[in-house]
Amino acid sequence: MAGERARIYTLILLLLWPYGFHFARLAGWYSFTLMLVALLTLAYLRYVEHPSPRNWMPVVLCALALVYTNYYGWAVLGCLGVDVLLRFKWSVRTWPLLLATGAFLMLATAPIMRALVTEVRVGADHVPVGSAIATGVHNLYCLFVSESVAPWFWVPAIAAGVAIAGALLIVLVYGEAPARRFLLYFAALLAAMTLLQIGSTKRLMMISPWLILAIGTTLATATLPSARRLLAGALLLAGAIGWFGIFSRKLYAAPRWIEPWEQVARDAAELTGNGGIVIGNNPSFFF
Repeated sequence: MAGERARIYTLILLLLWPYGFHFARLAGWYSFTLMLVALLTLAYLRYVEHPSPRNWMPVVLCALALVYTNYYGWAVLGCLGVDVLLRFKWSVRTWPLLLATGAFLMLATAPIMRALVTEVRVGADHVPVGSAIATGVHNLYCLFVSESVAPWFWVPAIAAGVAIAGALLIVLVYGEAPARRFLLYFAALLAAMTLLQIGSTKRLMMISPWLILAIGTTLATATLPSARRLLAGALLLAGAIGWFGIFSRKLYAAPRWIEPWEQVARDAAELTGNGGIVIGNNPSFFF
């Protein structure tokens, strides 16, 4: 999207990402969907560079793997469909390609379509709209800082919030058109998750590649040097607050990351071995 410098900046962002330190290194479906969305995006950008049926096939295969892994993958594919239409100016060749791909994916996912329809019909537990929006804001905060610094620790949380808002604003104003579009796709997916009340800190892992991509390319391509410096400073501030929380281990919003699970598991095993009963509701504990 934006050359060698953007590639390096994007990799640095991923390596120093406090949120990724917690979620991306766990063997869960959310880290797998991050890989699938990243791979899908790479295949798609290769197609954009050299449009051909041969380059479209990896896009279709990654899309199929994504919707089999997570139902919300359909929303991701919808954003890419919009991007295809915007990039290729609604050309006559684009519509048959999208329609054929959509028909193939619908046919290929027929075995799980009943489960998808049931999931959509049942929906999530309903909470007040204000609470849902607050949850969405908290999830966005955690995407930059992670759960290592809870938002009720006001001083670091407010500083991080200002840094996050500044970083997003700079990308939106000074980023090139492709970066801005991917940021807007991320925002649309986050907003839909929030309104559907299916958003959580681990679920955001799936849509996070587009946020990282938009920020990394803007760091490399922003025409105003002061904008690049401000963006880098905002990211450093938010990241430093997150890593401070990781090392201090005193500000966590989710104590499951720092509980002494080894000792707890040993005590539970000893208790059950002696005929006792252990009751719990934490996946980390059961693992």
